[in-house]
Amino acid sequence: MKTLRLLPCLLLLSQVVIGQNRHELKTDLVLPFFQATHLSYEFIPTDYLGIETSLWYRWNMEGNYYLPDNAIEPSRVAFPAKQQVLIATIAAKYYFIRPAPASGAFVGAYMREDLLTTNRDHTYRELYIDQYGGGSANNLNRQHNRQLRLAAGLLIGYKRILGQHWLLEACIGVDLCLVKKLYDDVAGIPMVRIGYRF
Repeated sequence: MKTLRLLPCLLLLSQVVIGQNRHELKTDLVLPFFQATHLSYEFIPTDYLGIETSLWYRWNMEGNYYLPDNAIEPSRVAFPAKQQVLIATIAAKYYFIRPAPASGAFVGAYMREDLLTTNRDHTYRELYIDQYGGGSANNLNRQHNRQLRLAAGLLIGYKRILGQHWLLEACIGVDLCLVKKLYDDVAGIPMVRIGYRF
């Protein structure tokens, strides 16, 4: 009897999880022009709700590396460096109107975690010795620095279904850093994405 009672629940759950038009894969159309890439997956449990996870990766950014022992001084010395950032987000989205399930205008909230890696320029050692006349082995041999940022924010956007499976989505999010400042107290995520619903 218990098995018979559970059967309708299992059938309903399977329809929600593996049902058609409840999953989306999306990528940003603009980011490749800025040496970045993006991929997101959205699960649509109801016609009005979407749960989305995303990954961004941007490489070869121009930046500076500041000496650890001078980090609090206004006149600190900056050394040239290359930077990469990996961003992971999870968002909940609510769709107001419904020309199709989970489409049209939406608002949402998200959590965001950034990992910024700064790689020292190959001339760092020479610049450091020239500036300070030497230094500790720890400073001279350090090749990169990592900074972590955790933030929460709100987003707004619009999704249009193109045909049976394809979609186009534009949105922007603004978030506030939740932990000790490492970089960017306030940041944003503008997106223009194409996707496939299945």
